Amino acid sequence: MKSGDETGVGVLLAAGSGSRFRGGQHKLLSSIEGTPIVSRSILALYRSENLKYKIVVQGCVDLSPFVPTGMNLLYNDCWRDGMGTSLHLGVSFAREVDADFIVVGLGDQPFVTSSCWSLLAAQRGSQLAMACYNGMRRNPVRIGRELFDELPRTGDEGARNLLRVMQDMVECIECEGSHYDIDTVEDLKRWR
Repeated sequence: MKSGDETGVGVLLAAGSGSRFRGGQHKLLSSIEGTPIVSRSILALYRSENLKYKIVVQGCVDLSPFVPTGMNLLYNDCWRDGMGTSLHLGVSFAREVDADFIVVGLGDQPFVTSSCWSLLAAQRGSQLAMACYNGMRRNPVRIGRELFDELPRTGDEGARNLLRVMQDMVECIECEGSHYDIDTVEDLKRWR
């Protein structure tokens, strides 16, 4: 749960409408190999190590059936105002529990592994660390408490601007799995 003397919070952002997905249901509820996308993402976080708290931020769709006991489910009533509102909710939770860092991932990335979450949570010596897949920087992202105030409260960028501005500080943590997300029906078809 705790990695060293630090307390970490895993934050899975899964509140948006998935507006680019034109399927018959919300993209997070669509399945790959019989398992809903969001369930795969949640279980990867749930099975990870080095995080004392693990939360899922929901909004557009009720995700309670997919959240195991022991995880926190937060409802973002401002989800229409962008991913930044969900990130802010996760940061607020982290502040309440006096966390030293958060690791943030996305609900529509079903191929991120629990080992990836664990590696980022165990990272030391950098305020910013990102999962890397064959050298490509992607999600999840580890953000130290000293940078919480730099994160957006609204909008659709999440931590992207912070990572761009502070790119020289970002540590790349090589991970197994894949960063691919499911944004469209075509994306989903590639994995079925």
